[in-house]
Amino acid sequence: MARSIDIEYYADKWLSMELLPEWQPEISLAVRLVKENDNLYAEASRRTGIPKWFFGPLHYREGSCKPNRQILNGEDFQKKTTIVPIGLGPFADWAQAAEIAAEQGEWKKCATWSIAGALQFYEKHNGYGYRNMGLDSPYVFRGSTHCLDVGKFVADHKYDPNAKDKQLGCACILKGMFPER
Repeated sequence: MARSIDIEYYADKWLSMELLPEWQPEISLAVRLVKENDNLYAEASRRTGIPKWFFGPLHYREGSCKPNRQILNGEDFQKKTTIVPIGLGPFADWAQAAEIAAEQGEWKKCATWSIAGALQFYEKHNGYGYRNMGLDSPYVFRGSTHCLDVGKFVADHKYDPNAKDKQLGCACILKGMFPER
């Protein structure tokens, strides 16, 4: 079982994180896509009580912000899932899939939503494999100074130090959404 990480770890990472200039076009694209799906995230927020800004970066990672792709694993929300988590759905709409993700991820247990809290839940959603190896998670930090030399899990429990995650991390999307924080 993965160990829990102290919230201060994520707060420190957020404060020390610098975005890499070569990722700026992808950051801008991700922020635009998140804004275009505001209605999806607002409805999920209404149903779950989780801030709408939390959903966008996760949806980007899991489904490229495509409205038919849910945040559990990026598959079509109108079909039963065939990858982990297997056998869920189909869902009536995007927000229903988000409700299930919130249940499975225990997001409603977050007493106070903060950037650091969101980063912790993003990493939990993807797994603590990197952290257990003493590495920063590309799922959270790719595109920043925290993931310069980090490899990638190319399959469950199979880490390749030479592979690189090609997707922008959730923290970098949040930084693009909230540059003043």
